[in-house]
Amino acid sequence: MRRAKHILIVATAVLLCSVALAQKNPSDRPVVVSAVAPAYPMSIRTSGRSGDFYVDVKIDRTGKVTSADAASAPELMRNVIAEAARRWQFAPDPNGQPRRKVRLTFTFRNVPPNTSNFDSTPIFYPPYRIEVRNDIEIMRGPGH
Repeated sequence: MRRAKHILIVATAVLLCSVALAQKNPSDRPVVVSAVAPAYPMSIRTSGRSGDFYVDVKIDRTGKVTSADAASAPELMRNVIAEAARRWQFAPDPNGQPRRKVRLTFTFRNVPPNTSNFDSTPIFYPPYRIEVRNDIEIMRGPGH
């Protein structure tokens, strides 16, 4: 009887570990079908603002973004990145999960003007990052 309980406990522990590992498997992450780059607003470009900005999205079982929260981003960026995030599309969940969550990263980079090989096309870095680049000269005050 004790041996049977021990085997049951070990089997249960192995099963729980397998489930935990399966949930952390990167292949279980929502798959991006369509990623939308945000516009680089003039007010942000001229301010010289650049860097990584995050937006947390909730996705329904069909792959549609149902909400986008960019509360941690600077106020100038919130609407821009939240609007772009709402336009992303993900593959339907194969397990039928009603809701999924992911964090998207929007990277804004200022590139010096007249840089050779400059390409303003946004770059998608799987799984959830997109970079937008700008070659506009940053406005500086007198004497700079």
